[in-house]
Amino acid sequence: MVQIRIIPEPHIRDSNFQTRVDYLAEIRGYMHKIKDDLSKVRSLLSSEDKLIVIFDGDVFDRYFSDLGQCMEWIRFFVELNRITEGNVYSVIGNHEITYKRQNLFWMLADVKSAWVRETGMLTEEIVNFSRLIKVVDELVIDKLLILFGHYKCDLSWYTTERIKSTWPDVEEVMLISHNELLSESIISHFKNAYGFDLVRGRSGYVNIDTVGLLPPTDMLKMVYVGHMHKAYGALEVNENINGVDHNFTLQYLASIGRTNVEEVSNAFLERTIPIITVDDYDIDYSGDTFELVKEDVVVDTEALVARREAYESKAEIRALDTADINLTDPLNDLKIIYNRDSVLLSLLINAVENKIPMALTELVEEGQQLAARYGLGGSYGRR
Repeated sequence: MVQIRIIPEPHIRDSNFQTRVDYLAEIRGYMHKIKDDLSKVRSLLSSEDKLIVIFDGDVFDRYFSDLGQCMEWIRFFVELNRITEGNVYSVIGNHEITYKRQNLFWMLADVKSAWVRETGMLTEEIVNFSRLIKVVDELVIDKLLILFGHYKCDLSWYTTERIKSTWPDVEEVMLISHNELLSESIISHFKNAYGFDLVRGRSGYVNIDTVGLLPPTDMLKMVYVGHMHKAYGALEVNENINGVDHNFTLQYLASIGRTNVEEVSNAFLERTIPIITVDDYDIDYSGDTFELVKEDVVVDTEALVARREAYESKAEIRALDTADINLTDPLNDLKIIYNRDSVLLSLLINAVENKIPMALTELVEEGQQLAARYGLGGSYGRR
């Protein structure tokens, strides 16, 4: 019997976020709970059984510079390999690609992926000194073919014909993807079922029918999706995509590591660790759920308020960046700039039309008299 457990992206860091109480301790808590659970599972399995762990990418958030943190997480993955007898795998996420230099992931990676090598991703930026995380393109367990949907990896090669000729015993395909897989019907489903909009505030998204995102085979039965931090839940997909009649379960895993404070919500704490059991060619899909730590415990409220106030204080500057400024009509430009401030806009218009309020006129005259009396000079300007 083989049991596979999929870990949603943890985004492990060696430094805290400005608006968090202690992000490092938060992630450490989740990961050690997962490791302890795996140790318990291993103790219940027989010596002939195999336990496999697969991360869905973005294992580390970015580069590491803290030596103590590096050593802590190396020890963690050494222990994880001891528990699983060397069966720790990972999909390549966008953070593995974007933050290659000093990324602890690549220091620990055992790269067997043809896709990684063909893309030229292994450059002088990567220093490898251990082999604790296996990076492959596929894994075959009895009749199950597991595909690793690395970020922007093209899966067009995996047609039914090629799968059957390469692995004659394979009857089912499972995909673990670190790519955006969306469509109008999927977005609508999440709005109706869970009450949240996966594409709120965005101008577009990557459609699930983009060639290469899914393997073009009707053998596909289960798809686990990461990358989209706030996409969580499952639905059935029964439709023709790029000429292939698909019938599979699509399960979004969200992320364990909530790198954006906007992702932290008491209404969105549940996460799932998918469990796939392959026993005498029987395949079972299930999962364990757990909850992340609540918002009031992990968010530094004072720091968050200060950051939002600082953001709002720069609203006029951002408005200038997006204003439709036309230097041939400076008066209109000023009206655009001050459009959000009704008081300033009113004063501007009145001043231009020589309708300056009497109180303001008297205040200016009083200032001029005081300046003359005490010999003050100069002009009002921006410092």
